[in-house]
Amino acid sequence: MAGIFELFHLSLLEQTQIGLFESSIKPTREAWLRESFGSSFKFTHRTIECHWVPADTEGGFIAGNVVRSHPRRHHMPPEEGALEVVSEEWQGAMVVIDPSHHDDGQKLSFERDQTLGRPRSVLQSMIAHVNATFGAPYVIEPKPIFSEGDFWDWAAAHEYRMRKIAFEFIVPNMFGSKNAFDDDMADLGKAGVSKVKMVLDEGGRAGGIDAQNDQVQMGVDYAAQGGGSVTATAKNGDKFTSTNNPKTATLPATPVERSSGIRAITKWFPKLLGRE
Repeated sequence: MAGIFELFHLSLLEQTQIGLFESSIKPTREAWLRESFGSSFKFTHRTIECHWVPADTEGGFIAGNVVRSHPRRHHMPPEEGALEVVSEEWQGAMVVIDPSHHDDGQKLSFERDQTLGRPRSVLQSMIAHVNATFGAPYVIEPKPIFSEGDFWDWAAAHEYRMRKIAFEFIVPNMFGSKNAFDDDMADLGKAGVSKVKMVLDEGGRAGGIDAQNDQVQMGVDYAAQGGGSVTATAKNGDKFTSTNNPKTATLPATPVERSSGIRAITKWFPKLLGRE
């Protein structure tokens, strides 16, 4: 069965107090990602112990598996009495990271696995463990990348009239500036701001918010690239939540390729990261 991967943008925000790195040269964002995910570690997700296990790859990517132990009920062979037994097996998902610099920042692709849990939730637990590293020079903020077209299709179905639109933006640290909105976010970053929350509410007005307004369009565009999230409520009460609508990519590798190890499917990594 082909793996389905959810796409995320990783913002690395500079720590105001870098502790361990105060007297040394601070690593680049790429170097910190390579250091953080270059070796195995354990983390807790909803009381369950999970493991990050990196793999040998090509092309400068970081890749590995997140796994957890899971009890499985099954039967012994007929010649052994077909007795019912419970044994532990390991279930998990593959994760691919492009730590190199791009105008749209660093990206991560996380495979869906029902036993492990929702990618966004598991990723938040894994990143929280990395962020808790003593002397960490950066705080990593993961945000799902969603399809801008999905939002506008939903908005069009509601005649672009909204009761409320709420944004949460990660202030940029590496994005290429495209317009005045990006410049404003960059200025806030220089002022020490790492997150911006903005709520647009129609209040007592009956006509609703026009989702085609320039500021709304720029906000949706910025968020859709992984720079934040958006939640909107239409006049009839219907809701759109970007974190529930992440972009996905399908791994076209055959079962034989997958069983040969991660190195055997490195050629598909650009596809999984939306960088074909």
